[in-house]
Amino acid sequence: LLAALETAPDCRRQGYGEALIRAVQQHLGSGKLYSHVDKRNTASLRIHEKCGFRVISDCAVYISGSVDYRCCTLVYEC
Repeated sequence: LLAALETAPDCRRQGYGEALIRAVQQHLGSGKLYSHVDKRNTASLRIHEKCGFRVISDCAVYISGSVDYRCCTLVYEC
């Protein structure tokens, strides 16, 4: 699970988020990688899509059992 992926405001739009996701994907090798993203965060959703993620749920369900309808769940399968 990718969690709390964030780029400092003055470092945004420089490719750091994509580079981090790609590094995690490469390290993972095979399997599934999940991420919860706020539906309003179009920049993050675009980066995830660019890195091969797809939306699998219109909400986020956390380990605690809580559900966040402001977020969606994405998966990358390698």
